[in-house]
Amino acid sequence: MSDWGPEPTDTEKSMGVGIALHITDYCSLIAVGLWEMKTACVWPYGDGRDTRLDQSETAFKLLSECISDAARAAFDQLRIAHPETFYYFALITSGEAFAPWPSAWSEEALEQACRADPEPDEARHLLRWSYADSPYCGFGEECFTKVNELFERRFSLDDLSEQAADVEYQFRLDAMEDAMVRLDNECFFGKGEVREKCMIHVEVMPPDQTNAERAIRMNSGVALTHWLRDNT
Repeated sequence: MSDWGPEPTDTEKSMGVGIALHITDYCSLIAVGLWEMKTACVWPYGDGRDTRLDQSETAFKLLSECISDAARAAFDQLRIAHPETFYYFALITSGEAFAPWPSAWSEEALEQACRADPEPDEARHLLRWSYADSPYCGFGEECFTKVNELFERRFSLDDLSEQAADVEYQFRLDAMEDAMVRLDNECFFGKGEVREKCMIHVEVMPPDQTNAERAIRMNSGVALTHWLRDNT
């Protein structure tokens, strides 16, 4: 017996701990690991949503549309500046799923690059799908300012548990893929034979097996056949 009445039971103590955790601040929640959630982080107190880990349908649509708008603007600028025969359009990201940047290849740019090589046939094979060696790598990246801002507002994968980081990583890659599919559905990359000869992609660098999985989902026809031949 204390001055404040009977000592609480073990059950009451546990309930007290639960209540304390419920009303504690967000930093404390992180400290005890209770913030790890696969869905939108809507906390049961305060006014709002922690958008740093918002994986709701609304957040996905916002991110996908923003990436799609940026890619459309960047690739449009490229086509206007270089009216060539483009066969490859890609968004590139890292193994940490940072904000993507654009790259592309045209037949004319490839031939010019190969002519400068003492072994043009080998160079053609090595360069054809190399995003980094394209003279158009990063062309129009200023169109991705808003995309970069949206990514910067999200949690760094390094600050998440392994499980939460995997979910966030896939959320970002799916949004990038969806963005390119949106453009494809608009026939932005052409239709019929033109589209079949054009490879669109979302590539992780350094490459992993998911690159081939996305390539198959996003493409068909001769372009996909050639990409798989050279990359798998």
